[in-house]
Amino acid sequence: MNIEQKIIGTHGRFFYQEDGKELGTLKYKLDSIAGTINLTSTHVDSSMGGKGLGKQLVTAAVEFAMKENYKIIPTCPFVAALFNKIPEWDELRCK
Repeated sequence: MNIEQKIIGTHGRFFYQEDGKELGTLKYKLDSIAGTINLTSTHVDSSMGGKGLGKQLVTAAVEFAMKENYKIIPTCPFVAALFNKIPEWDELRCK
């Protein structure tokens, strides 16, 4: 699956689409002064449930944060749950 990213000002999203229809989205807000990316919400279409799309969206955000040296605020419950399951990501969590 090809995860895309779109940034408008301090807001952005990672998303996956097929045939022009968005089937998964992870929204975020950047704070370049604090050096954080707040992962605020995740949505996956029911047709994509159980296929790992949510995790792929979060992984794309983690890779972006690592590349740009952002700490992550996992506000979205799904993102927070993944952070609790993947200890390697803990060093990226904003404390």
